[in-house]
Amino acid sequence: MKRYFGFIVAALAAILLAGCFGSGGSQAPAPTNVTVTPKDSRVVVTWDTVPGVEYWIWNAPGTGVTPQNCTSMSPLCGHILNAVSPASVSGLTNGTTYSFTVNGRINHGPGGPGSSAIDNVVPRLAGGIWVAGRPLIASELRGVAYGAAKFVAAGTSGTLFSSADGNTWTVLASHLTTDLNAVNYDNSHAKYLAAGAGGNILLGTSDALTWSQITSSTVNNLYAIANNGAGYIVAVGANGTIISSSNDSSWTVQTSGTQSDLNGVAYGNGTFVAVGAAGTLLHSTDGINWTYAASSSNTTDDLKGVTYGGLDANGHGVFVAVGTHGAVLTSEDGTNWVAQNSISSVSTATLNAITYSIGRRFIAVAADGSIYYSDYYSSGSTTVGNGAVIWTPVPSTPTTSSINAVTTGGLYDFSAVGPAGLNLYSD
Repeated sequence: MKRYFGFIVAALAAILLAGCFGSGGSQAPAPTNVTVTPKDSRVVVTWDTVPGVEYWIWNAPGTGVTPQNCTSMSPLCGHILNAVSPASVSGLTNGTTYSFTVNGRINHGPGGPGSSAIDNVVPRLAGGIWVAGRPLIASELRGVAYGAAKFVAAGTSGTLFSSADGNTWTVLASHLTTDLNAVNYDNSHAKYLAAGAGGNILLGTSDALTWSQITSSTVNNLYAIANNGAGYIVAVGANGTIISSSNDSSWTVQTSGTQSDLNGVAYGNGTFVAVGAAGTLLHSTDGINWTYAASSSNTTDDLKGVTYGGLDANGHGVFVAVGTHGAVLTSEDGTNWVAQNSISSVSTATLNAITYSIGRRFIAVAADGSIYYSDYYSSGSTTVGNGAVIWTPVPSTPTTSSINAVTTGGLYDFSAVGPAGLNLYSD
């Protein structure tokens, strides 16, 4: 979306609305059936289209916007030329009330009357409203990740799917029949990695179309995989298994110091963190040498997933681990952990996975289909939210089945997956 300010906006709009551009063109009637659906930092505008008509979308904070008054309403008047329904209008401020209208012109003629203003449109953080997509397959989906402008989901019997929007999915050929438990995108090498049963690892191209099997140096089941953004990858699994690679292809077994199953791994602030059965918490600065972490709660809950996020204005973030009985543990350094009880005080469901949308919120998903969110993000020089301490349940979720995995996408959106091809989306 292009924004113009001050007199330049007013002058340009006046010229365009007067029809000084083009010759022989004419106004188009006001579009009908205009709808505006709020998303995170954006909206989606739809309307009935007529062949041969060029449409413009106008918006401004406030109410009662028209093509004629938009620039006088606010220096933040915005418009999109040659818009095609459905159109995404981005760059909006969450929590701000906007007004929208659409008008049209024929053969580059003057702009016609605008549709009735759609008022009281308020963009909001994603994660509070979820929709279920069509079940993808009978197999169970166990992992999901985002990278290279698409989501990739992995599951039992070597199942792989990709989606550009979190709603429409395409089956991929993995040429593997063993279960896949996790998937990750290595941006440094522009590769997807899927890990699963028997130590199997699949390496996928950035378009997710071509996958090859990699020897991982272990036959133990792998349950989670993460990278440090600079080309170093760590996968964890059964019996304390930790393997690592600097090139996605050659893997080395590392000493974890535990025989407990490791279910999750994440990287942040120069540190890898692995979590597992009976409250196991490990940390490493290089992915090679691992040390037990301290927990003030002395939890014995099985920890199922971990993420890092919540960067404040000073670049400080927090690790968040989740597990059985609604367990939530947080750590600023990956070494010292504190138990939080916001979720466990209302539910003892197992929390299977957690993710963080940069600059937005944490999302945790549960075995009973529950979803929880916690806001912790930076606004200018101020940290907003509660550091993954206070969690709010999503009022209505579209499933009671177990949600196995969740990830954030490229539009502050979220995708979650589960059994019988369950796929959920929020934006």
